[in-house]
Amino acid sequence: MIVLPHFFVRFPTTLAESAIGARVRVQSERHFAPRRQLFLRRQLHLSPGRIGVLLGLSGVGGVVGAVVARRLAGRLGVGRVILWSMGRVIW
Repeated sequence: MIVLPHFFVRFPTTLAESAIGARVRVQSERHFAPRRQLFLRRQLHLSPGRIGVLLGLSGVGGVVGAVVARRLAGRLGVGRVILWSMGRVIW
């Protein structure tokens, strides 16, 4: 049995939109990941070890960002955090 969060039950179109979004994300990653690695290797002349460390650190950055985002949103407000994360600091 699949248990869905309440907002998926209340708004079934949200479930469809989320499924489509997840599918697009997987397809785009499948499309761009090899190109990203070729770029890092051929254009930036990084060794395979450095590429691995770089990709690993980007994963750690995502986890840290997810942990910190809630606290920042509580202090500054969700809108300001979103704008700041997009590179536009508005106070």
